[in-house]
Amino acid sequence: MKSVLIGLLLGLLILPCVYAETGDSSAQSAVAPLLLPVAPQNSTSCAATRYPDFYSWEPGNAACGRYVDDHYSLRRRAPLGTPDAGYFGYYVDLDASGNEVFTRIPGDGEYVSMSGLSTAINFEILGLSQYKKTAKITINWTVRIEGSVHPEELWRKHDPWYCPGWTGKSYQRFPEGNAYTRLFVEGVARGSLATMTVPSAGEAVTGFKAVDPNITGSVVLTPDMFNGEFPEELNVEVKWYNDTAMDLTAYDRNLIITIIPTL
Repeated sequence: MKSVLIGLLLGLLILPCVYAETGDSSAQSAVAPLLLPVAPQNSTSCAATRYPDFYSWEPGNAACGRYVDDHYSLRRRAPLGTPDAGYFGYYVDLDASGNEVFTRIPGDGEYVSMSGLSTAINFEILGLSQYKKTAKITINWTVRIEGSVHPEELWRKHDPWYCPGWTGKSYQRFPEGNAYTRLFVEGVARGSLATMTVPSAGEAVTGFKAVDPNITGSVVLTPDMFNGEFPEELNVEVKWYNDTAMDLTAYDRNLIITIIPTL
């Protein structure tokens, strides 16, 4: 009799545990979540897309300095002769009221690859083909960005303004600006872009100064984003865009993919 009572008690204790493990099968993980970390060791860089602020120059009556300040300060760079930028190599961005602006959100086609932050998720190789209609995939990334400033030299022939024979000084500011990262899956942008304000690097005549922020992003992928079923292989990549006058370098960065197979 005692053994029967002990068996019943054990059964009552075990049942809640079994229910907690199974519960609603539609919401439970079929197998343990699978982590796919990507952590490249090499650095990668993203060049400045804006000119610095040429706020002062010596001698004070330098015609070249005034011209560069009036036409180039903080405007977006463009290759010489770019059709919509004119011969002199800069874009003029206007808001809806026709006022010039010096910040912008990039279009999807303007992002550039961030070396190392890409990989392929192959359901067959991972042994998860049966979960293509039910799995969830969470993709997180963190990038440590270092900004550096490189003052422009107005007398160099390769620069669009080219001031031959001028020996004055150009004082330049490198104000804060935005760095953007975004996830692309099979070449298509997914989720929201992740924005980081890169702090001002101050002003300089020569040399450079570094600043050091971090930028993070996260996107959840579900089968309904792919007509109800994930393809057998997904190519994912984090890209970035530099909307500052500073050169940006990414050293420490990682991409963590969590695949949650569900019944």
